[in-house]
Amino acid sequence: MTFAFRAVPVLVAALAATAVNAAPTFVNGLALTATLLDLSGGTAVNTGRVGFFSDIYYDPNRSEWWALSDRGPGGGALDYATRAQRFTIDVNAATGAISNFQIQQTVLFTDAAGQALNGKAPSRPACSAARSIRKASSSIRRPAT
Repeated sequence: MTFAFRAVPVLVAALAATAVNAAPTFVNGLALTATLLDLSGGTAVNTGRVGFFSDIYYDPNRSEWWALSDRGPGGGALDYATRAQRFTIDVNAATGAISNFQIQQTVLFTDAAGQALNGKAPSRPACSAARSIRKASSSIRRPAT
């Protein structure tokens, strides 16, 4: 009986050491189709398309995945209501491979008046970013050739 109590901590320590020393490796990825619609009820690019995820969160207490789409297709160039997607994804316990992405809920962000929060980039002249880059690069001293 005493021997069994001594063996358990050694086994637990050995398992913990293995988990801590394990290096993560990439197994696979999923590509979502550009036409994938969420559950908001929209059917067009700016009203129902999933968009790209700026952030992903896993809640281990609820076994839920959440993803934020704040700018949608076009990276802020198009009018797009900011939203979060709750989704499921299958993870193969033996290999770690993921599959079967399924949206379970879409939450559109709104203000106190019920107006959709918009992920569209603020209005600026289209070439202002290019001008800023040119201005910054012109101040860099280049060696004489």
